[in-house]
Amino acid sequence: IRREFDMESRSFVEDGFVTPEAKGGVSWIDSDTLLVMLATDPETSTESGYPYIVRRWERGTPLEDAVEVMRGDTTDVGVWAFRMEGTGGEHHMMVSEANTFYETTWWALPDGGEPVQLPLPAKSSLQALYDGQLVFTIEEDWSLEGSTESFPQGALLSFDFQNWLDTGNADVETVFVAGPRESIGGVGATASALLVQIDSNVVGGLASFAHGDDGWTRTDFDTPANMTLGLTGTDASHDVAFLNAEGFLTPDSLYQVNVADHTVTPIKSTPERFDTEGLVVEQHEAESTDGTMIPYFVVRRADTVMDGTTPTLLYAYGGFQVSITPSYSGVRGRLWLDRGGAYVVANIRGGGEFGPAWHQAALRPASGRGQLGRRIRLAVQSRRGRLPAVDLALSQCRCGRDVSGNLPLHLDRR
Repeated sequence: IRREFDMESRSFVEDGFVTPEAKGGVSWIDSDTLLVMLATDPETSTESGYPYIVRRWERGTPLEDAVEVMRGDTTDVGVWAFRMEGTGGEHHMMVSEANTFYETTWWALPDGGEPVQLPLPAKSSLQALYDGQLVFTIEEDWSLEGSTESFPQGALLSFDFQNWLDTGNADVETVFVAGPRESIGGVGATASALLVQIDSNVVGGLASFAHGDDGWTRTDFDTPANMTLGLTGTDASHDVAFLNAEGFLTPDSLYQVNVADHTVTPIKSTPERFDTEGLVVEQHEAESTDGTMIPYFVVRRADTVMDGTTPTLLYAYGGFQVSITPSYSGVRGRLWLDRGGAYVVANIRGGGEFGPAWHQAALRPASGRGQLGRRIRLAVQSRRGRLPAVDLALSQCRCGRDVSGNLPLHLDRR
C-alpha cells in the first residue's frame, strides 16, 4: 500500500493518492499526476507476479479511471516507470521493461506522445542525465544500428538525449572503459560533474567526469586507501555527494564529497567492534585451471605461523554480478579474528568484481570447473605457505550451476 504523505506537516494527505495492496510502484510526473504500476490481479500481473501496465493517474480521480500509457508483456519480469532529472533542471519520464532478469528494453515517455524505445542493447543500465547527456553502461559488446563503431562490454557511454528525442540520432560518446581488472561500482550526477565509483582489483576509487565540446575528461579523487567505496547520495542540483567506505579492519564510515573543491572528508563512523592491533590484510591471487588469476584477501594476525594449524574461514559467492569486496563485521572480528582465526575471501567468477565478463564467465557450460576447482587450489596454496591453514571451513552460497554450498564444517581447534 502506498499513501501520500506531506513532509512539512508530517501527516498523510487528506484525500491524497492511495494505492491498494499490490506489487508495483508509483512515480511522480508532477504534484498532481502519478504514473502507477500495480499488479492487483492476474490480469495486471506478469508470470513473475509483477506489473506490466503503466497508467497515468490524475489527482481527484478514481484509480480505475487512470489512463493506460504503456503495456509490456505477461512474459516480462515486470515493467516500471521512473523519473530522470537532469543537471539542467529538465526531467524525463522513462520506463524499464525487464524482459528477463538481465535483459531490459528502455523507453522514453514524451509529454503527450507515444512511448519511444531507446536505442540501447538488451544488456544495459541507465545511470544518470548529466549536461543533457543520457549516461548508461552496457553489459555486452555493442554497435549502434547503422554505425560501424563498436563499444566494449562494461563501457560507460552517453549521448545527447534531447537531440535524440528531436531527431532520432544518437551520437554515442565514450565516458569510461574499464580495464581488465576494473569495474564500475556506481554512477551519480552532481551539478558540475559526473561521479563514477571505480573498483580497481577489488579496491574502491572515485573519479569525476566533466563533459565539453571535446567529449569527456576525467579527474581522480584522493580517497581512503584499500577500502570498499560506495556512492550513497548524489543530487543533480548540488555539488556535494556522500560516499560510504569500509574495510576488513575499518568500520562503516561516511564521507562528504565536495565536487567543487575535489575533496573527500570524513563525517562519521560506526564504532569499532573488535581490537585490530596485530591484524593484517593481504591480497593474493590463485591460478584457476584455465590460467585465470583469481584474487583473494587474507585477514590474519601478523605473527601467524604458516604451518597449517590456524583455523581459516574461506568465503566466496560468485553470482548475480555481485562483487564481494572488503567488509567490516564485528561478529567476525570478535568471534573469529580475536580468537586467532584467519578469514579468506575469494573473488571467484560469477561476481561483478571485474565487470560483466567476470560474471558471465561462470554462466558458460565450461564453468563447472570453476568454484570447486578454485576452492581446492586455494586449499593447496595453504600447504605451500600462502594461506595460514590446511583445514578450511567453507562458507559459500549456491548460485545457479556453480559448485558450492553452505557447508558448516567443524574446525580443528589445535
